[in-house]
Amino acid sequence: MEAMRKALDSGAWELVRNDYATTIRWDQVVQTPESIREKGIWTDPTYNRHVFVSVVTGHPWSLTLGTSRAPWVCRTDSTLTFRRAFEILARPEQVFQ
Repeated sequence: MEAMRKALDSGAWELVRNDYATTIRWDQVVQTPESIREKGIWTDPTYNRHVFVSVVTGHPWSLTLGTSRAPWVCRTDSTLTFRRAFEILARPEQVFQ
């Protein structure tokens, strides 16, 4: 939780309101590929992709990673280890590499 607070304090992440978890989100603006624009899938010149890190409360509790690569692609979720969570909080862009 302390690492998540530090990420929020850095200004790169923002808190997402959620009743079931403590979730923070990182956004990145990306240039829309011309092929996507030509097909009419997404016509804006840019789009946001997102990384979510959540502490899901309950018994047992868990850390989760949510990624949304593009508006035309479904979000994916997976379980995180503490080590991986710290890496992502420090460098969220690596999730898309």
